[in-house]
Amino acid sequence: MGIHVIVGGQWGDEGKGKIVDYFSESADIVARYQGGANAGHTVFIGENQFVLHQVPSGILRQNTRCLLGTGMVIDPIEMSREIRELEEKGIQCTSQIGVAYNAHLVMPIHRILDGISEDASDEQFIGTTRRGIGPTYADRHARIGIPAHMLLDRTEFEQAVQLHLTHANKMITEIYGQPPYQYEEFAEQLEEAQEKISPLVTDVSDEILQALHGQQTIIAEGAQGVMLDLDYGSYPYVTSSHPGTAGVSVGLGIPPDAITRSTGIFKAYCTRVGEGPFPTEIADQDHAVRLREAGGEYGATTGRPRRCGWFDGVLAKYSADLNGFTDICITKADVLSEFDEIPVAENYETNDPFLNVQKLDKVNPAYTYYPGWKTDLTGITDPNDFPETFQRYLMVIERISGAPVSMVSVGPERNQIVKR
Repeated sequence: MGIHVIVGGQWGDEGKGKIVDYFSESADIVARYQGGANAGHTVFIGENQFVLHQVPSGILRQNTRCLLGTGMVIDPIEMSREIRELEEKGIQCTSQIGVAYNAHLVMPIHRILDGISEDASDEQFIGTTRRGIGPTYADRHARIGIPAHMLLDRTEFEQAVQLHLTHANKMITEIYGQPPYQYEEFAEQLEEAQEKISPLVTDVSDEILQALHGQQTIIAEGAQGVMLDLDYGSYPYVTSSHPGTAGVSVGLGIPPDAITRSTGIFKAYCTRVGEGPFPTEIADQDHAVRLREAGGEYGATTGRPRRCGWFDGVLAKYSADLNGFTDICITKADVLSEFDEIPVAENYETNDPFLNVQKLDKVNPAYTYYPGWKTDLTGITDPNDFPETFQRYLMVIERISGAPVSMVSVGPERNQIVKR
């Protein structure tokens, strides 16, 4: 069957959780391949809202196996809390979840270091979620991290945490001039998390390879977005992993040719949380606030208001080319229904001979203006019922990106998706 990858095509917050939930209805496995608790994948089912930070979005389907891959950094304390919250909402999910034995663990001290480093960065404030993601990936590459398999032995886990805390305290005291932390401050939380998460540790790569041999349906769920990729995003205002299609092979331990479909998720406009360049950000605050309120653009993880902008066609093509999108899903199309005119940045005014995504603060978008559709899309179920002006907007996105729009989300509910 192959692996179907769901990738955020913009700056994150494109609505990937809802789309993964939609496809997971017929999936045997949903696997996250990168990121950690900095994700905030939101799914609405009736009056219930589920915000998933680490647990894959397939968890709301009763028979779907949900795997946290090697490419993730996993916070066992926060994951224990997330599982408990799901159980309180009637989702008995521990039997569905598997954690890669070689994924690395986010410790409380990582979250502390994330906050300290952000507060100390007067000249280059990144705007992280302060969930300890960057420091954990850094320790992993420095070969001083804590793999998840250490949860299987309480003594080994405690010793590893103690040793790691010694390394971290050197940085805290010598570089940041703050008092050291003691293991006893985190011991109770860590012991509870170890007890809760250790039974979930498994060989994720082997599970997926066996599922591939068995012709099972597998979805790879990305977090964040392509423009936040460590190498191909707007560095240094990026995440610490690879959200694109290329991250799947390493993040899940599968061969690249196992990927048979890559769906890029794009909002009908753009948003960004945190610092960094944003070429199509709306300068007119009245328009920006209007769009933010209409779209409910506040971070699911941080609660921070998202910066809002118009659709960036230049970066959409860059994203589609980089990831080899076989198709595209457009989300939040209904949000733009109240606008008379919809700008699309089809080109940049720039002196660079090539697109340098690390210099997006040096470009000016060249907009083409398209008429709005001024129609409520939320009740539409047949693509033929879309107004002509909206059909034209979708054709513009297809022309610019080079990938077909296969589906459109017209509201927050899981069933408000129109296939084309």
